[in-house]
Amino acid sequence: MVRLLADHAATDHRLNATEALLDPGRRPRALDLLVELARTATISQYGSLSDFLVDNPGVGNLFDPVSDGINTTPDGASRMKAFEAAARLRDSVRAVGPNPTPTELTLLDDYGIRLRRRVLPAAKREIAALAELLGGQALVSARAKKVNDLLNKVTRMTSDRPNRPARPDYRIGDIIDAVGVRLTVPDMATLEIALGMVKERFGDRILEIENMYAQPKAQAPSYRVIPIIISIETDGLPCTYELQLTTQRASIAADIEHNTIYKPYVNIDEIQEAAVKDAMREAAALDQLESIEQDDDGQ
Repeated sequence: MVRLLADHAATDHRLNATEALLDPGRRPRALDLLVELARTATISQYGSLSDFLVDNPGVGNLFDPVSDGINTTPDGASRMKAFEAAARLRDSVRAVGPNPTPTELTLLDDYGIRLRRRVLPAAKREIAALAELLGGQALVSARAKKVNDLLNKVTRMTSDRPNRPARPDYRIGDIIDAVGVRLTVPDMATLEIALGMVKERFGDRILEIENMYAQPKAQAPSYRVIPIIISIETDGLPCTYELQLTTQRASIAADIEHNTIYKPYVNIDEIQEAAVKDAMREAAALDQLESIEQDDDGQ
């Protein structure tokens, strides 16, 4: 964590975890969670996270699979893809590809300004209103991708990559997380309430939900977050933002993994990498146990 804090101070690689450690009010809880994750007292009793999950299945609405009606239209098509097809007809910048013309570069610059000055503040206000209803420990953070980052992603996605085929039709509008908002809550009970509130408040504006508590990712089974794609309109033009719902525990574990393994801004050795992965598994296990204890208390 010392090197992550140093990287936070020296670069723009800021993390919720490092910001919590730098905030006197949030620091005690963050330190407690770091110690908890480092001990791996729960997951070390099992051979793997999958073995743990067999013995400790999640309980409650957070572990219900996402219903088809949320992510797909009645005819089975992706609601996200249908939105994007319609949005490109109204906003030509969304069709810009990996080799933009000078005119398209101008459109991209304007798009970047719109994301930063219009979409980001509007999205953050919407989620801040929810956080206020959830109480003082619910925290909101937000960011908008820079134009160069958007172009780099389009280039990556349209190119062949190891174990991932190229997507030659991928365009700027396909970057659904050009604006990202994270709502971090203290515990699983609040996370369940937050998910219900988001569904109720945004309704048909929700284009996609990926619940990694109910359906963990095959390539990252210990990663716990609920990404939700929400449509929003600013200046008469359609856009989306990605809302991530997460617990403080899962957020800290994911932040450490993100800046050391997924994007190695801080270099770590094999032993440290194993410890980071164990911390991710511990966070997933402890969130799972919390859901079970919550259910037992409610009976």
